[in-house]
Amino acid sequence: MNKIFGATWIITVLLSVLAMSSAIAANFRIGYFEIGHNERYEAVFQAFLKTLKDRGWENKLEFPSEVHISVKDTGDTPEAIAEQNGKAKELLDRTDIDAIIVMGTFGTDAILSGYDGRLPIFAEVVTDAIKEGFVPNENDSGKDNFTVSIAPDRYKNMFRIFHEEVSFKTLGIMYSKTHERNKESNTDDAEMIAQERDFITISYDLSEHQLEDNTAGCLEGL
Repeated sequence: MNKIFGATWIITVLLSVLAMSSAIAANFRIGYFEIGHNERYEAVFQAFLKTLKDRGWENKLEFPSEVHISVKDTGDTPEAIAEQNGKAKELLDRTDIDAIIVMGTFGTDAILSGYDGRLPIFAEVVTDAIKEGFVPNENDSGKDNFTVSIAPDRYKNMFRIFHEEVSFKTLGIMYSKTHERNKESNTDDAEMIAQERDFITISYDLSEHQLEDNTAGCLEGL
């Protein structure tokens, strides 16, 4: 079982795993998977590429377009999840790649649904790997060949610092529960810190009011 490394160690682990391959002289082909593209995924992926270049590995790794999979986020109905998991399984079943980088909570969920431990998997931009059930705790991934970056109590600390700096009495939280799996708002963490630091939280679910999960929807919700 693999220990979980912080985000700054993902590249180090990737290079270490590939360096142990018997095909060290060959170029390594890396697959990529995401469900619903966003700017954070792109920023992290570009950071991967920059780090590889800084370490002199830009000519050792390939990211072929045919294994760079971006699946449209069509929701969390059984049919949508089955389609997303199917796309992930297609990538996992390929024999012409050496590892997979997966972005996001939903993407990681899909990849792990059909994961057999054969390929090294590196997950990033995951909201909370422990709460999502991807890993049992912060010390062990519980799965061979699976590495995910986590920041224990990240959201609790965020709310603590925000309150320390701003000293508000009431915190409004706008979120969209269009996915039953969506925990990105972390309202439970906010409510825990609210009790700890004596402030009030007011949660507003955009989806209940048929508002879009974007800037315009949030402004209308306000």
